Amino acid sequence: KIAKLKRFTDLSSEEKDSVFTASGYKRIAFVRNPSTRLHAVYVDKFVKKDASSEGYKQFMQHLKGVDFVQNNDISKLPRMTFVEFLNQIKENGFDGDEVWDSINIICGMDKVQYDFILHSESYVADATKLLNGLGLSKIPRAVFDITEFKTETDGIGDKITQEAIDILASLYKEDYDKLGYTLRGRDFIRAPASQVSVLQL
Repeated sequence: KIAKLKRFTDLSSEEKDSVFTASGYKRIAFVRNPSTRLHAVYVDKFVKKDASSEGYKQFMQHLKGVDFVQNNDISKLPRMTFVEFLNQIKENGFDGDEVWDSINIICGMDKVQYDFILHSESYVADATKLLNGLGLSKIPRAVFDITEFKTETDGIGDKITQEAIDILASLYKEDYDKLGYTLRGRDFIRAPASQVSVLQL
């Protein structure tokens, strides 16, 4: 019989702290390719948003500052290009926004020793291999199954310029290096060659 799975939010403060340090837990990071992640954010938050909406205003304010939004009618300004979006993040630095901050920062990779890294692009295969290796193969597939990852990033390898690739390589270098992704030429949108990294099962 499989014990009922708990959500992290259901744990007490003491239990939450122990999750990151106690030996009885396996720590798993579920990550996404930085290139497709950032492009999806750009498309979702800026390209597809109604420029007169409150959501668009909030993101522009976060990127460009309160004064910029107050002093300009942003609904009439040209949309930022992807390169401009990346350059603005670079200029601001990572500022605690989980939408575009480095995964290494969000997941606290420098503070938490993760046992496994699963990649969204190969999530079902990664999760299956992980559960089998942990002796948990009887967990119903529906618990972790994602039939298909659909994003707005199909074919982005033909759309992103070399300038954007260079900025991504500089800004998210730690993510590419530590999470098992590559940024070589147009291969940057491919899933990792190896599944379930960090710990051999």
